[in-house]
Amino acid sequence: MTPLPLTVDIEGREAVVVGGGPVAERRVRTLLEARANLTVVSPELTSSLKEMDIIWKRKTFDHGDLENAFLVVAATGDDRVDQEVKRAGGDVPLLNVAGHREVGNIQFPASLTRGRLSIAVTTGGASPALASSLRNSIEEGFDEDYASYVDFLYRCRVEITATSWTDGKKKEVLRELLDDKYKNKQEQERIIAWLEEMK
Repeated sequence: MTPLPLTVDIEGREAVVVGGGPVAERRVRTLLEARANLTVVSPELTSSLKEMDIIWKRKTFDHGDLENAFLVVAATGDDRVDQEVKRAGGDVPLLNVAGHREVGNIQFPASLTRGRLSIAVTTGGASPALASSLRNSIEEGFDEDYASYVDFLYRCRVEITATSWTDGKKKEVLRELLDDKYKNKQEQERIIAWLEEMK
């Protein structure tokens, strides 16, 4: 299988995680960051999961738990239950079976987010540890301030797209803004003021 890397907007969509352990907890954190409506099905939860903004069905899994789900994660650590979730989720658009990438149709890559910037790394299940290591190496080059720089680039792109400049001129200016000097707040303010004058 050669997976296609995609980003999916699941804000407001129904997501179900079956399982209440550490792996389920990691998946829940990721899905909450994406603003999914989240239900967790498990007799027990980690202490951290109990504090999260989820609907907790304190029970063992049955097929009805997947009703209206857009995304399902099976992360019980019990192959029998995970396989049952997989069978029940045949009509669910997105299915992940933790630890068995060949079973579902989506994977959760090691990822890094800085505002609008998202970077994901996957080895296709060959070595999740390597994916995490690469993600950590990449993180060193993108501190928390990077989010505001990407917001600046977005604002500039909106302003520049609205100008009457030629496509060539627009591309030239947008490429120029990738210079490191524009990570400086003062330079950003200068460019925004200049673009405002161009209206």
